[in-house]
Order: sequence, then structure tokens, then C-alpha cells
Amino acid sequence: MSKLETFEIEYKGNKYLATEVENVFEPGSEDTIILASSRLNDALVDKNGKFVDHEAEFVDERIFAFVGDEYFSFSKEEFMERIIEDFD
Repeated sequence: MSKLETFEIEYKGNKYLATEVENVFEPGSEDTIILASSRLNDALVDKNGKFVDHEAEFVDERIFAFVGDEYFSFSKEEFMERIIEDFD
């Protein structure tokens, strides 16, 4: 099992976990996708689902989906299995 590589996205002085992985949702694609902590999504949108500012919209446009923080403790293989189950 290989370790999931993560990085942090900073927004409004707070840091949120994210990872960039191969896009398994488009067979044959060489593209990658970014998945980030759902806590980041909570910071980007208000209770009505609207972006809190233009920076929030810019950050959101780079992210394929948001997942719970527990996903970032999985191995890369388990992470990939889980996102396929959750988003396919």
C-alpha cells in the first residue's frame, strides 16, 4: 500500500488538506483531479450555498470534489477505491 500524498490549500489564513490524483472518472484520460477537505467547502460557501467572495469561487473552480478529513489518512489505494464508490 502506498501513502497518499497530500498538500495544503490556504484560504483566509486557514489550511485545508487536499490531494491530486489521476482522474479515474474519465477512462484513458491523463488528467489529474484535486480533492479537498469538506471543511474547505464549508469555508467557501455560506449557508445558502453561495460563494462568500470571489477568492472562494476561484479556489472552488480548481477542486473536483470535497471529502471528509478521514479520507486523507487512507492509503492511496483505499482513497481511490472510496472516491470511486462515492462519486461514480
